[in-house]
Amino acid sequence: MVNHSKEFQSSSLFISFRPHSTKKQRELWEATIEHGELPTYDDTIEFLRKRCLILERCESIIPAMPASKQVPAKPASSGKGSKISVAVTTSNEIICELCNGDHPNFKCNAFKNMTIAQRLAKARDAKVCFNCLRKGHMIRTCPSQRLCAKCNKKHHSMLHQDQPEDAVQLVPKENPTVCLEVVGNVEADQQENGSVSVTTSCLGGEIIRAPKQVLLQTAVIDVFDARGRPHPCRALLDSGSQAHILSQAMARKLGMPILKCNITVIGANAMKTHVNKRMNLNFSSRYCDFQDSIACLISDRPTGNVPSAEINVSSWNIPSGIKLADPDFFQPHEIDLVLASDFVWNMLRSGKVVLSNGTASLRETDLGWIITGTYDLYQQVSGTMLFSNVAVQDQLAEQIERFWLVEDVAESSYNTEEQAVEEHFLQTYRRDESGRFVVQMPFREEVEELEDNRSLALKRFFALERKLSRNTELRDEYLAFMREYELLGHCKEIKEEDDVFGVPRYYLPHHAVFKLASSSTKLRVVFDASAKASKYSLNDVMKTGPTVQNDIFSVNLRFRQHVFGFSGDVTKMYRQILIDSFHTRFLRIFWREDTSKPLRVLELLTVTYGTAAAPFLATRCLVQLATEEEHRFPIASKMVLKDVYVDDMLSGADTEEEAKQRLLK
Repeated sequence: MVNHSKEFQSSSLFISFRPHSTKKQRELWEATIEHGELPTYDDTIEFLRKRCLILERCESIIPAMPASKQVPAKPASSGKGSKISVAVTTSNEIICELCNGDHPNFKCNAFKNMTIAQRLAKARDAKVCFNCLRKGHMIRTCPSQRLCAKCNKKHHSMLHQDQPEDAVQLVPKENPTVCLEVVGNVEADQQENGSVSVTTSCLGGEIIRAPKQVLLQTAVIDVFDARGRPHPCRALLDSGSQAHILSQAMARKLGMPILKCNITVIGANAMKTHVNKRMNLNFSSRYCDFQDSIACLISDRPTGNVPSAEINVSSWNIPSGIKLADPDFFQPHEIDLVLASDFVWNMLRSGKVVLSNGTASLRETDLGWIITGTYDLYQQVSGTMLFSNVAVQDQLAEQIERFWLVEDVAESSYNTEEQAVEEHFLQTYRRDESGRFVVQMPFREEVEELEDNRSLALKRFFALERKLSRNTELRDEYLAFMREYELLGHCKEIKEEDDVFGVPRYYLPHHAVFKLASSSTKLRVVFDASAKASKYSLNDVMKTGPTVQNDIFSVNLRFRQHVFGFSGDVTKMYRQILIDSFHTRFLRIFWREDTSKPLRVLELLTVTYGTAAAPFLATRCLVQLATEEEHRFPIASKMVLKDVYVDDMLSGADTEEEAKQRLLK
C-alpha cells in the first residue's frame, strides 16, 4: 500500500490484511487515484473504511501470532531515530475460544448444538463479544456492522431469543477493574515471518443486565381558570388510576371553586392518602378540537418527575410531521395532572408508528401523539427510580354520607360563570302561546370575533354527499331523518342574500351517528359545533352552564327504595325547546336530497345536540317547567325534580295502586 505513515500515526484507524491480499488491495487503491494527482487524507481514510466493511462482511479472520515478543515500531517519517516497542500476541493458528478447536468461534459446531441459554452462558464465560463472538471488546464497542438476522438488533443470530424481554445486553459496571491494557500506534504492515502485528487489550469487570425503562405517557393540555383563560398543564395518562388527581399548585393557579370531599386514595404498597378537596376542571386538547370536563381530586403532588432521568432520543427518528402530545416527553418535568384509566382508553385513535429504536412506538390520541414502549437506560444502571401510579378510591364513608343526604336539597355551589349563565336564562327565557319554551344561547364576549366558516361547512357537506352516494341504506336513513326534521317544523329554509353585512353567523357541519341500542331511531344526525374555520368554533364562544339535576347515583339509589318501579323518557327533549330567532343564524346547515337539486341553507330552530349549552338549556327548561306547574301537578313536579336524569325517569311507589296513580297524574 502507499506509505503515508506520518498521517496515519495520529489516526485511531488500525488496518491489517492477509499477506496474499496486499497486492489486490494495492490494485484497488490505485484504481481510485487519478493519474498525476496526489490523494487526500480523507479519500484514503474513506477507502480503507469501505474495504474494512467489505472484508468484515466476508468474515475475514485476522490470524494470530504464536508467541509474545517485542516488535519495534517503524520510525516516524520525520526522520527521528526513536523507536516505540509494543507488547503484542501473535499466532499462526486459529483457535476457537469456545471449545479450543482449530476453527473460528462462529463456526463452532459444539456451540451451535447448545441451547440458547447454554450459548449465552458459554459466551459469557469465554468473555467474547455477544455480537461478533470475538475477544477483545464488548458488545457496545463492537466494530462489526452485522446485526441479528432474525430481529435486526445488535447481537449474534445464534444468541437470539424469541422473547425480547429476555434478551441480554451486557454493559460494564460504572467502576470496572482494568486488568491489562496494551495500546500502541502500530502500522498494519506485514512482518518478516508473514504474520501481522495487532493491538491487544484486556478489560475486566462484572457484567450485568442493562435495565429496561417503561415509557410513561404524558401530554400537555390547556386547562381553563375561573375567567376562562387557558393554562398549559402537563398530564400523565395513567391507565392504572381510578381517579383524576390535580396538583395543589395548579389548583391555586386556576382559582376555580374548591369543593369538599372525603376520599381515601390507595397507592403502591397499600399506602393510603386522605383527600378532602376536589375541583371540577375544564380542559381542551392542543392537537384538535377535543375538549372535556372532569372532576379531580387535589393532592400536594400527584406523582414524581416523569421521566426520572433524561432520555436520549437522538437516534429514534421521530417523523417531522408528527405533532407530539408532549414535545419534551424525554426530559424530566413535574406532573400537574393525572388522568384516570377510563379517560385514557377513550382517547386512543387508530394511528400507530413504530420508531427506529425497535422498542418504542407512537400512538395517536385526542391529545396528540404519545410515546409508548420501553428504552435502555445505560446511564443509570443502579438506583433507577420506578413509578407505580395506581390510585384506587376508597369511598365507603362518602357513599354512606350521600345515602343519608339523598332527600336533602343541595346548596348551590355555582362558580362565577355558572351563576352568570343561570341569571342569563332567567332573564331571557319565555314561553310562547302554546306553552313551549323559547331560550337564547349563553354566549361569551368572543362571539363577536366568530369568523365566517361557510367554506368549511360546504366542503364537509360535499364530502357527506359522496359518502351517502356510496351507501344507499345510509342515504335512505339520512333522508328520512332530515325530512322528519323539516316536517316537524324544527328547521326552516332561509335566503343568504337577505343577510346583514358584518353580523356574525355560523354554519354547522353534520354527519350520521348510529345508535344500535335505540328501539326507535337507529340513526341520528349530529351537528358539529366544534368545527373551527380560524380561531374560534361555536362551542368556543358559548358557555356551558351548571348542572341543575340530581346526579345519576342519587336517582338510582332513590329508585331502589320503591317496591314498585317504572321508567320513562322525554321524546325528542332538546327539540321541544325553541331557540330565539335572533340566535338561529348561528345554527345554519347545508342540505339537499339529491345532487341534481339546488343547494339549500336551513336554520335550525330548536336546541341542537352538539352545542355546548344544549344540555343546560334542555334540563334547565325541564326544571323550570316542574317549578312553574307545581301547583297544578304536585306529584309529577316532585318526580321531575328528583327522579329525572337528563331525559330519563326512574321512579316508583310503595304499592301498585299508588304507582298507577302517579303514572296517570
